[in-house]
Amino acid sequence: MRSALWFPVDYIAFQNRGAYEIVLDLCLNNQTGEVWPIPIDEPTFEAEDPGLCFDAQADTSRIPIPWATAAVYEFPTALHDLTSAVRYPRRTFEYCRMAAETVRRHFDPPTTRGHAERWREGEVAMCAALHLTRKSLQALDAVAARSRHGELVISISWEMRKRALEFAWELVARFRDHLQGSSHDQWKLLDVRFED
Repeated sequence: MRSALWFPVDYIAFQNRGAYEIVLDLCLNNQTGEVWPIPIDEPTFEAEDPGLCFDAQADTSRIPIPWATAAVYEFPTALHDLTSAVRYPRRTFEYCRMAAETVRRHFDPPTTRGHAERWREGEVAMCAALHLTRKSLQALDAVAARSRHGELVISISWEMRKRALEFAWELVARFRDHLQGSSHDQWKLLDVRFED
């Protein structure tokens, strides 16, 4: 039963920029030391940004569930990773990276034998299809690796976290549109840095 509900619940959470599970956790401002509870409706996506696929201002009162795209294994898995990125603030970068890697796996060429070569070719194909830079993926990976090794547990600022969430949200939204065959002529190039 739970696995049957994961996809629609994660997709509705994706559309509403949240995670439907209450987690009592805190966000620490590493500059001032102030502590705030984490809201469940983040990331905020404050303003409409032309050239982005994910529309944070869209009416989500009647969300159509894209059941056909759910048949592509990587899509519901990436959505679940995004939901986990919101649920577990200390692991945001890791889960955002996992969402990106899951999407990349869809683009991995099956005929390429070596893991490293298949990974690189899949990344190049994904970046071309979804109109994003490999430097953004590498920057996300660099922060996620440090997080995985315990170096960023306290020092991840809200701005860093927000950029990672917004980048991953947009990447997954573009992947959804790619799977649905939607036009992507208006997409701007996603080129994000997570640390100043």
